[in-house]
Amino acid sequence: MRHGEPYHNAKFRKDTEDVKAPKRVEAVIQKVRTIADENNVNPDIIEQVYRTMISCFINHELIHHSKIDNKQG
Repeated sequence: MRHGEPYHNAKFRKDTEDVKAPKRVEAVIQKVRTIADENNVNPDIIEQVYRTMISCFINHELIHHSKIDNKQG
């Protein structure tokens, strides 16, 4: 995920649940856990790092999404 993506992606999200996308988050977590395991890295640590990073990006996108909603509403 790149830093500019939340600004770009927020325009395409219908609502806050679409921004949070729990199914998409879980798919990413499963993928990185598998990659970690295949590379002899502790998957629990990688999961924590990714959940923290994803949470920060989601919060950032939610802020931007609310600004878009306020301009349109």
